[in-house]
Amino acid sequence: MGLHPNIQLSAARWLFDNVRFNVESPHDDWEFALRLSKQAEASIDTVPEVLVVLYFEEERLSLTTRTSSWSASLRWLEGIRPILTRRAYSGFCLGAVGSRAAREEAYKAFPELLHRAFRNGSPELWQVLPFLAYWLTPQKFRGLLRGMLRGRPGPRSA
Repeated sequence: MGLHPNIQLSAARWLFDNVRFNVESPHDDWEFALRLSKQAEASIDTVPEVLVVLYFEEERLSLTTRTSSWSASLRWLEGIRPILTRRAYSGFCLGAVGSRAAREEAYKAFPELLHRAFRNGSPELWQVLPFLAYWLTPQKFRGLLRGMLRGRPGPRSA
């Protein structure tokens, strides 16, 4: 999907000195990577191997989910919209913000996020389908389905 929620950054020290983390941001790692790319014109390279597998349906709270909400993520997204492509905007709106809103059972967010994704972004089918799945399928069912597709009987317990 192009969404990299766990970013491991290695860069020259002068980049970190010139472009600082915004610790007030609900998405400080993504914002930092975007600002490195846009402000410092740094190249962001990725490795082809999967280094981390992230299961959104697991009921574990991260620091971000404990301190932030879907609406804070949407405000952040609107604030950085000028430096995003339309496709990136719709991807983050439907993927990251949409999944968080569904998890929070914030039903009023469904039409708002869909509207914003089409008005300010350029969503593709592969962005819209998971968004709909977040809202139309129970979280535990998504975990079971993912486990079956990967050859496991269901979500792993910690």
